[in-house]
Amino acid sequence: MQSEGVRLNKEWNSLSEIVGSAVLQSRAILEPRKVRTNLPADLPLIEADATLIERVLINLFDNAAKYTPRDSTINVRAGATADTMYLIVEDNGPGLPVRDPEMLFEPFARGQKESSVAGVGLGLALCRSIITAHGGSIRAEQRKPNGAAFEIRLPLGTPPAIESEPIHDQAAHSDR
Repeated sequence: MQSEGVRLNKEWNSLSEIVGSAVLQSRAILEPRKVRTNLPADLPLIEADATLIERVLINLFDNAAKYTPRDSTINVRAGATADTMYLIVEDNGPGLPVRDPEMLFEPFARGQKESSVAGVGLGLALCRSIITAHGGSIRAEQRKPNGAAFEIRLPLGTPPAIESEPIHDQAAHSDR
């Protein structure tokens, strides 16, 4: 993937549908953790490769399942500014195990040395590659007093206009 880059199949998608699908696919690994979503109904469509953005979210959920206690809560929230869609996945677990969260996005980086948590450390590097290919950014930060937050920012484009059928006033055309 690194030598050839990320190949995108971008289409206009509902971020709520992408998040819902990722939560559904991650349900088994997240249990018994609670997942709360706060996705405004008026979020604009986003031009993205839904499968790859789903993959990013599934990876973030997988990390939350690996590194947080079973009674944790994972919050997913989103919003939009004039030119950016943001999506935040946060938990109330122990937080980030490194001083510099940017290190987590390096290939083969692991959050905890000698950790019993399975993995090779490619997940967050892959997430960054996918988000960067979309023209966006991803970052991690320590939450106060505890927990971790991952923020994804994606550029908003202009969705295509949706053509609609003209509405005919039947009363104006009735034969009387």
